[in-house]
Amino acid sequence: MRKELLSALTIRLLPLWLLLIFAAPLFWGVQDTWAVSAPTITFGMEDASSPQQISGVLQIFILLTVLSLAP
Repeated sequence: MRKELLSALTIRLLPLWLLLIFAAPLFWGVQDTWAVSAPTITFGMEDASSPQQISGVLQIFILLTVLSLAP
């Protein structure tokens, strides 16, 4: 009875032990890494100085609208 209980317990804990054994090396190098900042993107808006700029922006908006609605 004791051997059966030990065998059943070993079988149940086997996946946990395997996970610990194979996942541990993944975390060993974490403490040695440097913090890397994520790249950022900034957008700015300026006043349009000519009608051509307004026309270009409107054409882009219309193109994006048509492309998003096209099947």
